[in-house]
Amino acid sequence: EQRKGRIVAHTNGAASYGEEGNYSAALAELERAKALDALNDEIRKEMDQTRRACNAERVLGNKPNC
Repeated sequence: EQRKGRIVAHTNGAASYGEEGNYSAALAELERAKALDALNDEIRKEMDQTRRACNAERVLGNKPNC
């Protein structure tokens, strides 16, 4: 139960950082969540989505932090 709460805290933090465009911090939070549950598909999907968002920023000519 406590582990699930920590995972949710990390994924919520990652979402917040991602909205700000701080993909590096978002990925770091997701890595922390993954360390708690390496087989969690939701965490893996969030990591993939965050990496895609960062790459999209690069394609648009921005210089994201990731």
